[in-house]
Amino acid sequence: MWWPETGSSIMPELTRAILVLACFVAIGSLLMLLIVRPGTGEFVISVAALAVGVGLGAVAIGLHAVTNRKSVTNRDVTKRRRVRPEEEK
Repeated sequence: MWWPETGSSIMPELTRAILVLACFVAIGSLLMLLIVRPGTGEFVISVAALAVGVGLGAVAIGLHAVTNRKSVTNRDVTKRRRVRPEEEK
């Protein structure tokens, strides 16, 4: 796959940077939507910037979820299994 293995140190910083950028763009465009008049070019640009910010946020969250999932084969399930009292006999 094109992303590094789980445990890589670059992915958390990358997803955080993308999320910060997305929040900056989305919040800025939301504030601009309060100021500009609908039907103007500024309004269209603000709506487009809001869409870009929300899209970047979705990409950051998806990238974070994909890179931080753990497969069952990576975990030692047998060590965490609790033995019931009736199974000990």
